[in-house]
Amino acid sequence: MRCVEAELRARGLEYELVDGGVALRDRQMVIGLSNLAQACHASVPPKWPELVRFLLDRVAALPEDEAIVRERLRSGEAARVHLRVRLHADDYLASVNRAELIVQPVAPGLAACLAWDLPASVTLVRRSEVDAWSLSGDGVWRQGLDNVRSHEPVARAVVAMAGGTPIEELSGGSHYVATHALWLDEHVGCASSDRLVVAVPNRHQVLFARLGSGEPSSPVIAAMQPRVARSFRNGPGSLCPDIFWWKPQQVSASSMWVRSD
Repeated sequence: MRCVEAELRARGLEYELVDGGVALRDRQMVIGLSNLAQACHASVPPKWPELVRFLLDRVAALPEDEAIVRERLRSGEAARVHLRVRLHADDYLASVNRAELIVQPVAPGLAACLAWDLPASVTLVRRSEVDAWSLSGDGVWRQGLDNVRSHEPVARAVVAMAGGTPIEELSGGSHYVATHALWLDEHVGCASSDRLVVAVPNRHQVLFARLGSGEPSSPVIAAMQPRVARSFRNGPGSLCPDIFWWKPQQVSASSMWVRSD
C-alpha cells in the first residue's frame, strides 16, 4: 500500500482508500487491488513499484481503450475481433448491473461474461453496445468463444497423480485460460463413459481429472483440493475454490456444473 500511495501521489492523483481498493476522485472509479496484492506476493519487494506502475499505466490508458470500442462500433461490426468470453466470480459481478451485460451461468458462484479485450484493459460488454449488430445474441456469444479458441492458446500438463489417475492442468499467461474449461471435453477427448471433475481457481489455470466408469471420485477430489485452494489463494485473478462435476455448457445454458461435494 505504501508503493500504491507513493505512485498515486507522484502522478498527482486525488484518491481515498476503500475496502479492497483505492478510489480515484477525478475518475470517479475504484481500482481493485486484490490481483495486485497477489502479484506482489508472488514477487519480491524490489519489484513491487514496477507492478504498481504497470497497473496504474493500464488505468491511465482506459480512455484510449474506450475510444477504440466507440470507433470500431461506429464502423460496423469491426469490433468483433475484440470479443472474448471470460469467467468471473459472482462476487465480482455483484457490483455491476447484470441485466446490462451478456452473462451465462456456469456453476454456483461462477459465470461466463462477454468482454472487450483491448490493448490495456478488459471490460465487460454492455448489451446496448452490440444490439445494433446483425448477429443474434447467440451469435455474439459464439464469436467471443471462437476468439478465445483461436487467439488464446493454453499448455496442457500432468501436475500430480491420485493413485493411477492423473490430475492435469491447462495453463497460460492469457486472462482467458479458464474459459477453456467450457470445452474441456475437446481438450481431453472423452469417451462417453468418462466423468470429469474440474476446477478454475484463477483466470490462468484449469485443473481437471478424468475418471473412468465406476472409478471412485473421492481420492481424486481429495488430491485436487489442496492444489485448487493454493491456486485460488495465490491467483492472480482468483475465481473459485470449488471442484465441480463437468458437463457441456451450451450457448444459452440454464444448466450448470455441479459441485463435487
